[in-house]
Amino acid sequence: MILAQARQIEQSSYDDRAQLVLDAFAGNALAALNSVIKDADWLCHQLETASENQSFGYVRGLKPKFERED
Repeated sequence: MILAQARQIEQSSYDDRAQLVLDAFAGNALAALNSVIKDADWLCHQLETASENQSFGYVRGLKPKFERED
């Protein structure tokens, strides 16, 4: 739900996206954070599953990273 709404704002800043998430939960920051954490966990699980099921040659040597680099 949140990701779909966030994608609607393609060129928005992180503050705009954060506000979008808070608005989706009527300002309830705890519920918003819980949802974002659950989404991140789910995406990490999907990335792990995909990386286990792809052959090394199929992705031409790409190895997914599970930690973001700032």
